Amino acid sequence: MDFYKKMLKWYFNFKLLLNPKFRKSFCKVKKYFREIDGSKKEELSKYLSLHFFISFKDGYLNSDIGKKDLEDQMINRLLSFRHHAIPWINSIVSLKGSKVLEIGCGTGSTAVALAEQGCNLTSIDIAEAHIKVAKKRCELYDLQANISLMNAMDINKINEKFDLIIFSASLEHMTYEERLASIKSAWNILNKNGFLVIIETPNRLYYFDEHSSRLPFYHWLPDQIAVQYSKYSLRELFVSNSCDEISLIRFGRGVSFHEFELALNIRCSDFEVYSMQPFEKTFISNIVFDEFKYSKFLKKTWSSKYIGGFLL
Repeated sequence: MDFYKKMLKWYFNFKLLLNPKFRKSFCKVKKYFREIDGSKKEELSKYLSLHFFISFKDGYLNSDIGKKDLEDQMINRLLSFRHHAIPWINSIVSLKGSKVLEIGCGTGSTAVALAEQGCNLTSIDIAEAHIKVAKKRCELYDLQANISLMNAMDINKINEKFDLIIFSASLEHMTYEERLASIKSAWNILNKNGFLVIIETPNRLYYFDEHSSRLPFYHWLPDQIAVQYSKYSLRELFVSNSCDEISLIRFGRGVSFHEFELALNIRCSDFEVYSMQPFEKTFISNIVFDEFKYSKFLKKTWSSKYIGGFLL
């Protein structure tokens, strides 16, 4: 287990100890977690190699990055969703028996985490390879889910209403027009008192782009400048996939509350909003993850106290 994983495990256990609300919700959902045996894990690994990783360059899965990528697809994404998103969602609305639409199921890690909680799940994705793996994953976990190949722009064609609609790491890969259309359509097929959930989408207003470029203030750049500035990222995969504006968008660009206000014609002050951050918060959160992290970054980046007339 590397240092980063040890830190994540330590912090998760810390939350369980110091956050009673989180602990109570996690204990409720944990009893429904399912595991698969070694032979099924091997079958899933082969399925991922055959379908999801087939377009990657030869030898990728033998590289350190490739091995980590495979491990993420096999188990890490599932564990992350189980340990963070599921307790939070279930603390707001009971997943058991709820009708749930997941937009952007990927290879099915999130679909497993949702379906094992007993919801009536419909999952869609735009990539056929993702759908094949997602279906196989649910089969191996002996879970029922309606998994379909569909564009988020077409969810208005679904003749159903849902208690919960989840944009799972998907809005950031859409164009501006696609975002507004899919948000509006999702809102229209929500049941009364239903919830629209946004997960793993980077906040455009946050100072650091951890999702794509891993550069400071990159979210704030207009697309045209962002394309040209991408060469300064140390992330080779990002640099090679951001040669034009549409490629940049497909790799992932931040989203903010502005799209929701425009799509729904409702001001944010009129929304009933539940955030994951306060739900998971402990007294150490602010020290490690928010103000301390930001001020430390600023001090490290600029040696002078004065920059262009601004006092830092």
